[in-house]
Amino acid sequence: MAQLRRFEEQFQEHDVQIVLIAFGSPHWARIFVDEVGVDYPMLLDPEKEVYRAYGFERSMLRAYSPQVIWYYLKAIAARRPVRLSTEGDTLQLGGNVLVGRDGRILLHHYSRQPTDRPSPDSILARLREPAFRSRAG
Repeated sequence: MAQLRRFEEQFQEHDVQIVLIAFGSPHWARIFVDEVGVDYPMLLDPEKEVYRAYGFERSMLRAYSPQVIWYYLKAIAARRPVRLSTEGDTLQLGGNVLVGRDGRILLHHYSRQPTDRPSPDSILARLREPAFRSRAG
């Protein structure tokens, strides 16, 4: 999430507004925002209606895959802050969605595991595609 800040100006050039959607409580949302250091608007969806509408899945196998466990072990070994919470639905996977001004979905990334996110470079590359630009406005 914090890596998006380095690309903020480029996202603004493409008229993109980043909005976070979380299903946790306001308490955990504040902790997340403080830990990650972002100030993007955040919408809370405790019933996960948005997650269902976009088809984001729940999966024990993918939420606790060896890759995810390895990610957290490396973070702990490097003494990076790690937020491990049992609040909410720990099996819920997320993703990234770009929605055009007309409401059409322009980019839909389903996370295969909790740490799976498209890079800012790949999102910007998509925004630069001529076919994408013609549908974005």
